[in-house]
Amino acid sequence: VFLKISIVAIPAYIDDRLVDKTIEERLRVVETSTTPAALLNELSQQFTMNNLRDINPKDIATVTNIDGLQVVKNYEIRKNLIANMDLVLHFEKTYDQREIKAGKGTGS
Repeated sequence: VFLKISIVAIPAYIDDRLVDKTIEERLRVVETSTTPAALLNELSQQFTMNNLRDINPKDIATVTNIDGLQVVKNYEIRKNLIANMDLVLHFEKTYDQREIKAGKGTGS
């Protein structure tokens, strides 16, 4: 059972780490005046280049621009585990462009 859970869960966690790194990278390099729609478009292009085709930034993230960009990532993945049992993985994190550019951390 633990092996099956690992086989199902590990790829989702790897993808989530790649999502984290992509969002942080984009927030580091884009201007503070960038619109939320433009950032989501850039993230979408980057996700495609990183082969994250099953994850759409418009579905998993909310972007606001109040004194700098803030991204709230909140999504879940459901994977079939055994017969009619599903494994639900929930990912949630908040990114603040000011903190990332200042090097204070990678969000909460």
